[in-house]
Amino acid sequence: MDMGTTLIINPGSSSKKYAFYKDGKQVLTVVYEKTTEGFAACVRKNTEQQKCENVPDIKYTETTKSVIASAKELSIISDEAEIDRVGIRVVAPGEYFFKHRIIDEDFIKQLRDAQTKAPLHIPAVLEEIGIFRDLLPHALPVAVSDSAFHNTVSSWKRQYSLKGAEDLGVRKYGYHGLSIASVSRHYAQVGVRDDAKAVVVHVGNGVSVVGLDKGESQYTSMGYTPVSGMMMGSRAGDIDPGGLIAVLEEKGLSGSSAQEFIQTEGGFNGMIGVKDLRSVLHLVANKDIEAIAAFNKFSLEVAEQIVKAAVAIGGLDAILLTGTAVERNPDLRLKILDHLKWLGVSIDIDINDSTHSTNRVISATDSKLLVALVPTNEMEEMEIVCQTFPVSSIEN
Repeated sequence: MDMGTTLIINPGSSSKKYAFYKDGKQVLTVVYEKTTEGFAACVRKNTEQQKCENVPDIKYTETTKSVIASAKELSIISDEAEIDRVGIRVVAPGEYFFKHRIIDEDFIKQLRDAQTKAPLHIPAVLEEIGIFRDLLPHALPVAVSDSAFHNTVSSWKRQYSLKGAEDLGVRKYGYHGLSIASVSRHYAQVGVRDDAKAVVVHVGNGVSVVGLDKGESQYTSMGYTPVSGMMMGSRAGDIDPGGLIAVLEEKGLSGSSAQEFIQTEGGFNGMIGVKDLRSVLHLVANKDIEAIAAFNKFSLEVAEQIVKAAVAIGGLDAILLTGTAVERNPDLRLKILDHLKWLGVSIDIDINDSTHSTNRVISATDSKLLVALVPTNEMEEMEIVCQTFPVSSIEN
């Protein structure tokens, strides 16, 4: 079956990922990630060894053009006209963004109106949309919702007990949906039953915990915006509204400036002035007292959310860990799970230490709960979504 060629774009809060799919198969990936020196660009064609190099700076306009040029040089495509669809991950609050959509003028207007509510994501997405619409005007543009996976959460669970909130569409939407969907698709690879009650912990620059029952979302720590839940790289997480108002009033912040403040000056950045978790872990390893305190707070909050999710789904069979930070760092996994020993969680230290970015059970044989690492593949999920939109959907 000819499924055409899709360009997938995943602009995160601290990275930017591209992938080309031909007939449903990933044939090229390009990832830009922040480093202490600027950015690293990593390229992988088909199943070949990934090649990485440091680049001093990146601009969204340059990366997109560069990725398309690389696809030509590597014979992935011979011409831009071969690209049938472009899918982009969208993180935005509101019922309008609670489903996958074709990008049109109305979508762009709605996204512009919402950009002050998710300042780490929406401006970059709007810029990217403008770029690929110019470069690939013939391709079907698909907005892949990062919230849609959570539409199985009961409506009453998504409500806030605040008068007028519902009328304004202010309720829990949840994010990291593509990542969690990817994890649920790979249950069998780590021995998790389809009907299991599982909690998925996503730890990257953004952090969330999701409770799944039979593979469907029934609880998410994130709410109206991605800032809620536990502390993250630069997001404050849950904070008493009275305390938040007091801080904002003292700083003279409101509206979009207040939104930007709580999403960029919170979390590790708010406590110790460092927002990259890799840098935090480096400070912890060097016995930095403030970093240790912040890291202890973070790991405890994640563990608390795991328990909260288990209560919401009525039990717990498995804990599944995903996201760049937790996939790469055995010590981070141990620190979070150490808070759950009272639940009977036991980790095989040797297996945990030797496991990086691969599907693998890391719990010990005597553990009462299965614990596994399941690397996320958001790009694959985005391609699956894009294929649900026929190319004939685009207006000529």
